[in-house]
Amino acid sequence: MTIDFYHGHTRLTRHSAGTCWPVMVLMCFMMLWVAELQAEEGNPSPAAAIIQERIEARQSDRQFTCQGEMICGIALIPEFYAARNFEPAWSTHKGPTSQAMALLAEIDRADNEGLTPEDYHYGRLQTMATQLASVGPDATPAILGLRADFDLLMTDAAFLLGAHILGGRVNPETIHASWSAFSHEVDLVRLVSEGLQGDRIAPLIQGLHPPYTGYTGLRQALVAYRRMAAAGGWPQLEAGPSLKLGDEGPMVEQLRERLAASGDLKEPSLSLPSYFDVPLEAAVKTFQHRHGLEADGVVGKKTRQALNVPVDQRIQQLLINMERWRWIPNDLGSRYLVVNIADFNLTMVDESQVRGAMRVVVGRAYRKTPVFSGTMTYLDFNPFWNVPRKLAVEDILPRIKKDPAYIQEQGFRVFSGWSEDAVELSPNEVDWASFHKDYFPVRLQQAPGPKNALGRIKFMFPNTYAVYLHDTPAKGLFNSVSRSFSSGCIRVEDPVTLAEFVLEGMDGWDRETIANHLGDGQRQVVRLKRPIPVHLLYWTAWADESGTVFFREDIYERDAPLMRALKEKPAPQVWAPTHRLPGAHPADVHVDEIGFRIIPDAPLVESDGDFPKFGRANTRDADIDGMT
Repeated sequence: MTIDFYHGHTRLTRHSAGTCWPVMVLMCFMMLWVAELQAEEGNPSPAAAIIQERIEARQSDRQFTCQGEMICGIALIPEFYAARNFEPAWSTHKGPTSQAMALLAEIDRADNEGLTPEDYHYGRLQTMATQLASVGPDATPAILGLRADFDLLMTDAAFLLGAHILGGRVNPETIHASWSAFSHEVDLVRLVSEGLQGDRIAPLIQGLHPPYTGYTGLRQALVAYRRMAAAGGWPQLEAGPSLKLGDEGPMVEQLRERLAASGDLKEPSLSLPSYFDVPLEAAVKTFQHRHGLEADGVVGKKTRQALNVPVDQRIQQLLINMERWRWIPNDLGSRYLVVNIADFNLTMVDESQVRGAMRVVVGRAYRKTPVFSGTMTYLDFNPFWNVPRKLAVEDILPRIKKDPAYIQEQGFRVFSGWSEDAVELSPNEVDWASFHKDYFPVRLQQAPGPKNALGRIKFMFPNTYAVYLHDTPAKGLFNSVSRSFSSGCIRVEDPVTLAEFVLEGMDGWDRETIANHLGDGQRQVVRLKRPIPVHLLYWTAWADESGTVFFREDIYERDAPLMRALKEKPAPQVWAPTHRLPGAHPADVHVDEIGFRIIPDAPLVESDGDFPKFGRANTRDADIDGMT
């Protein structure tokens, strides 16, 4: 019998020389025994020789294809095989190994993780595995070639799946200018090699998934929402007047059906299906709470718009935010702060327990709050505010030109520049009319006090963006449902509670002491004995500890470009020509360019802060913390 493979298809032909058949079988077994003996003695087996030949032949290629599939992990494949003398890792002469089948099962399950199995050659590998399992011990060149191709594709799938689980499918820095990536320090070559040696490739791959209940909650939600989609999704509400308790009619029936489909309405109607009763009102409030709307139980314009978002779009939000989980460190710290920019919310976490939360104000759409992780190292009580030049030119200068008295009213001092020896100038002696965006030679500083835009305290985690948390005198802003009013920094609703959490464990810093320091008007910098990680994140969908799923408006319009990127095929890594194997260093692999890196401590920046315009500010706050 000879077996030839053409483009993945099998052709079987049996020779009819009956008496020769047993002899041929015996010869085949002897050939395999000799090949394995050679491999044990350090000589490459025939399959290893083919693998080595194919790798070396493509050392200078910018693209590497195998069985019509693009090889993406070519930076790591040479190193992996050189360490094992190019011997096959995923098959023997008997067919695919148990570890190969375990990896194929993990690739199949990747769909539940929001990944696409075909990105990891799933269909082709399944076909090849079936072929190898059925060919028997015939060591023809075609079979050996099939084993080599199967091995290369399996190895590429292992590296690519591991990289995507660990660091994400997409490098956020390529689609978001204000998003910093974290690099997971994992040696994939070593991980896959150890998985093969210990027969534990599946648990090692599974161990790369984000270890957070927030991620597993989204994974469970993805299954549930796909089930909803398969059942037909939910109905669209017709345009019409607001719906509220006591209303009656066919539109109420539509609303009831819609909320039942998404699981927000669980109680049966206490009256007619067309009547807006108390259980329906409670379901509306639940839906509004989950979607960041004012939970008043009335189906107005915004609530109707949220109800009419198709289930497929919600599924995309789940996929997008599962990807974002893969961009963050696997260890956020024992005590840390998390700001969800899209939710306008800060959470304090200690030993995996939420200790409290508060509302925050984040950057406007054209002054986006960046996404990164930093480490809070000190607090600044009653701070000065050195106004960044950009804000001074764009926001404050127009007000000064309109009303010269504005600068004194807001408590600004004027200095001749940013150097330490800069001298203070009288505002009345400055020719403000001559200043413009290309000429602004002075520094504006706002002293501590009730009008200071930073409020009474700054929470500093030095970073390249000059972004931090701070108090604000504009308390009315926190009453808005959507709170994107700042110029990038984050204003916190309850600075005393936040300071109490941050200073916990430092002698002499109880709540009363903190309040006294904030009220005395004297500047004081307090270094933290236990620096605390701060994570500025951007979730438009997440799940809480109970599994409840929440959705938020994409205020920075970041979801759509990420979804487009997720739909693209993985890009192959360029393999720079070398004169020797194994080739590229692991640091060159794509996974090290993916993710979410922690910004190291940067020099202290005094020229920071934000002085926003805000359209929905309370009128009494408008002349204190921003521009009307």
